[in-house]
Formats: sequence, C-alpha cells, structure tokens
Amino acid sequence: MSAHAFDKTIMLLLALIQGATATYFEDYATASARFKFAREISDEIAQNQSTKDSELSIMEEHLAHLTHEKNFKLIAYENLAEAYFYGGKYANATKAYKKLLMLAWQQNDEQSEMKAFNGLALQYFYAGEIEKCEFLLDRVMRGKKEN
Repeated sequence: MSAHAFDKTIMLLLALIQGATATYFEDYATASARFKFAREISDEIAQNQSTKDSELSIMEEHLAHLTHEKNFKLIAYENLAEAYFYGGKYANATKAYKKLLMLAWQQNDEQSEMKAFNGLALQYFYAGEIEKCEFLLDRVMRGKKEN
C-alpha cells in the first residue's frame, strides 16, 4: 500500500471534490456526508499542524501551501450549507451558514462572511422571515462587515 494512502490532506481534498461532484449530480445526502467528513479532517489537520514541527511527507510539502492559504473548514461549511439547502434540510442549512459566519469572524475572512450573510438571507426568505432577509441582504449589498 502506498505510503500516502492515509495522507489527511489528500483525504480532505478528495472529500471536497466528492462533495462537489455529489452536489452537481443532486445527491445532497452524499454531498452532506462528504462535506461533514471534510470538516472533521480539516480539524485534524489544524491540530496536527500546530503540534508538528518538522518532517512533512512529500505530498504534505506539495500541498502545505493549500492548507495555510485556505481554511478548508470554511469551504466545508459553505458547501455543507448549500447541500442541506438543495436537499430541503433548511434548518440544517441555517445552522451551517451560522457556523460559517462564526468561523469567518474568527478567521477575519470577509468573503466567507458575505457568503454566510447571503446564505442566511436566502434561508430567511424561504422561511417567510422577510424582515431578517432584507436586513441581511442590505448588509451584503453595502458590504458591511462586523470587523
């Protein structure tokens, strides 16, 4: 068996690709499962990076820049929320967008913050909570951020 068969970075990227593919083919249950797995693996990678001081595998060296430049947990939550939304699980989609928003604030990621506000606005629109929807869309349109 290959030495890189259980490389967590590769597993993370593969889970994101599988989730995106499942979403494309409208298999939202599979997409949700793959994005949840990506979220869990991103946590493990973050813990390993904080405790690991050297000795990266060959694949980790090639992919290390990806995990430092992008927060894959944000990507996982964004896609998980969309998979829940398209799968008709609106309450779960709202929770995932709220988690995305909290992570965006923690990471000071303005793009993810705007995506979370936009996604929450859409959830409120479909739930019939038009005032909340309008408030959030106004924030997005004006580019108003928390930080």
